[in-house]
Amino acid sequence: MPYAANGIVSTEPFDGAVAITLTGYQTAITAILNGKHVVVSDGKMEITSATLSNSGTPLSLDDVKLALIAKVDIEAEIARSRYITVGAGQALTYQSKLAEAKMLKAENPAMDEEFEATGEYPMLEAEVGVTASTITGVAAVILAANDAWSVIGSQIERSRLQAKAAIRAAQSVADAELAAQITWA
Repeated sequence: MPYAANGIVSTEPFDGAVAITLTGYQTAITAILNGKHVVVSDGKMEITSATLSNSGTPLSLDDVKLALIAKVDIEAEIARSRYITVGAGQALTYQSKLAEAKMLKAENPAMDEEFEATGEYPMLEAEVGVTASTITGVAAVILAANDAWSVIGSQIERSRLQAKAAIRAAQSVADAELAAQITWA
């Protein structure tokens, strides 16, 4: 469950935070990325264009770190979305396709045999005629795409984790903000 407080959104609970919906979290992150601010009043989250320092609610270094860590996670997801379709259902679909492609390759290491559509590989079978003309061809495309994604995805993940570690270690707001400036793959 996501949480919000003045100037901060997080997927982790923290002191002074109120629980918000996933839609509220996405709205808040989008607002923050567009220069707006999150304000919690009477237990409800609001989006405002007033700066928090102008609203009389200065942020502590810990609050800034929480906000920047959430920002890094969102930016990483945006970076991933340039290469893959995001969404929990889509992630499960990709996992199922990859598992089937690996099973087919285990049965056919040379990837030189063709398989009939029997329902054994339903996700692969769904792509025949779209991605490739055979089940084996579909499996080969999925395995190659996974190999390419592993390179890109690991670069994004390394950048995300390094930035979050640097933000946590920062001794000032300026250092934390600098650590959150990432050039994504």
